[in-house]
Amino acid sequence: MSGRGASTIISVFVTLAVAGYAFYMYKTQMKNVEKQIDEANKRSRGDQVENRNLSPEDRKDDLLQQKLKLFIDCSNRVSSAIRKTYRDYRNGLGAPWEAGPTCQGYSVGLRYYTDARFCLTNLAKAPSFKPSLADLDAAGAQYRAMLVKLEPLLKQAHRYYDQKDYKDDGCKKGHTLHTQLRPLFETFLKADKALNAAIDKYNDALLRRNLAKVEKRNGRNAAYYKLAVFVEAKDLQQLLYRNANLQKPDVTAMRATLKRVDTVVVQFEKFVDSGAPQASTLSWMRSAALDYLKAAKSFVRRKESGPPFSEHELQQIQRGTGWLVEGSYGKVLYSYNQLVSRFNSTHLR
Repeated sequence: MSGRGASTIISVFVTLAVAGYAFYMYKTQMKNVEKQIDEANKRSRGDQVENRNLSPEDRKDDLLQQKLKLFIDCSNRVSSAIRKTYRDYRNGLGAPWEAGPTCQGYSVGLRYYTDARFCLTNLAKAPSFKPSLADLDAAGAQYRAMLVKLEPLLKQAHRYYDQKDYKDDGCKKGHTLHTQLRPLFETFLKADKALNAAIDKYNDALLRRNLAKVEKRNGRNAAYYKLAVFVEAKDLQQLLYRNANLQKPDVTAMRATLKRVDTVVVQFEKFVDSGAPQASTLSWMRSAALDYLKAAKSFVRRKESGPPFSEHELQQIQRGTGWLVEGSYGKVLYSYNQLVSRFNSTHLR
């Protein structure tokens, strides 16, 4: 066989081999695309997706994070709305809580604008999400049961007051609704508190693990400091919340945690000013961290040595404008929510 003929045969084999490899790569790519589409469809339906590209440890935490998100979304959107509705309704009654509404005055009524259907759906499927967590699933089921009972009454009461029907029946239905709402509000708030405690139990540990992973993989970079400030502030906020209404607050514990947070914020400030990659992106979050730290310090000082709130300050707190009162828990909570908002809206590359 001539050299030319041999080279032609070799050339054909090479062409076929290349074509075969290309077809194999095409099939592999299509499988990956199909897998991505399937995962995207599952996520769009709110199903749990197990990422096989992660290490076993990271995969376990990723599944936990997906599960926690179902509960956290409910807490952030539905619980916060119902707590506000409860506070505003109670403050506007014009009478003691036990007596019910007078249907008189500027702030009369109940306002509720949230649709909790997404939350009810999330909580119904949460037990099927990995991992199985008996205490969290039980707390979620109790919360859902209370929400199913409470929300229809909230919508009914909202319509009653929004239409000013109390002017036609002399507040009769307002009293009937209050008789039903009062115990449901109280049981829902207890269920909400229990659910948040269960969420925090798992979420706090998860955040700490994530922080350690970020530091191990990339050092103390922008992503590390962003998360570190949030994690430490969250710990402090939980402690301040537990002590907010105690006659004998644990000032020693609050001082110790406050000192730890202050140290992290100082490190955070230095990093923002360091000129390191993406450091300047965190400047907006820095101002919120400093505001929160200031509010927390003022709260602890007032708990430790006073002065007691004046009558005017107490009225502001009762009206739901405690965020204007120096040293109040309302101001701490407002500052913390601002920090969380900045954390969520600060995007790193």
